[in-house]
Amino acid sequence: MVLLLAKQIITLYHVVQKTLTKDQHALIIPLRAEFWNGSDFVVNTDDDKSTFNGANYCKQVTWHCESKTTTNALFNGSGTVSDGEDDINASQNTPIGADSPREQARLWLRMEDDNPSKKTGENDISCLGSNEGQPWLRYNWRQRSIHCRHIRHLSRQ
Repeated sequence: MVLLLAKQIITLYHVVQKTLTKDQHALIIPLRAEFWNGSDFVVNTDDDKSTFNGANYCKQVTWHCESKTTTNALFNGSGTVSDGEDDINASQNTPIGADSPREQARLWLRMEDDNPSKKTGENDISCLGSNEGQPWLRYNWRQRSIHCRHIRHLSRQ
């Protein structure tokens, strides 16, 4: 079983530009506990027990307009999926009075002990909190280490 953060990873700047405004810096990310049925991933509607906690996550800057390698982006929210689905918020967490940076960052929920590892040439990955103790909710999407599928979070000024 895999806990997926958004069926389609948001990668296009103009999509987020339409979603985020100067005063709104949060994205609602759908969570789906899915399994492979032999031809496609499908929602596990029997799952009412998988938990998530936005305080337990890893993050990595993939692009920043000022070439910074750290981000304030984070997840907000926690809970248990119902019929295999729920939502979590991703936000920029920009300090009051500061301009939001233009950046692209990956965020992972921590489901197991292993942390994601960076690929050669990528920025470091920082992890916060602990793991959910649910190693079955992961998939090797990047062929680097076993971890949850990430989402890309874009923000703009």
